[in-house]
Amino acid sequence: LMPGALENLQLFSQKFRLCLLTQGRTEAQKQKVESLGIAHFFSAMYFADPRKNESKGSFFQQIWQNSNLPAEKIISIGNRRSTDIREAKKWGMTTCLFHYGEHDNETIQVPEDAPDFTVKNHSELSILCRQICQT
Repeated sequence: LMPGALENLQLFSQKFRLCLLTQGRTEAQKQKVESLGIAHFFSAMYFADPRKNESKGSFFQQIWQNSNLPAEKIISIGNRRSTDIREAKKWGMTTCLFHYGEHDNETIQVPEDAPDFTVKNHSELSILCRQICQT
């Protein structure tokens, strides 16, 4: 885990309903979650498997429908504009781009790729979430 990730998961899971939505071969993604020991922080986990032609978009819809919240009260935090930001924006969700990893330099291709917020580390994410919750 990145520095600060465990602390944020502990804090956020006490205050919010956390869902994990990841994309890749389901077996591999589940193994990653298991090896990190983070499954207990999430009330729901969704695995979009491209081999089954699954995209994150339909899972964002499920998350919203299961939440009983207005879409804008749901925050998608991810490091990929084309899936984590764009697909959440299509459902009216608030988005936060976490600049990290292999998709760090992904550019804006469509207006929905522009996040509402951007962070570079877990310390910034923690501060942002405190600010959002106060409004």
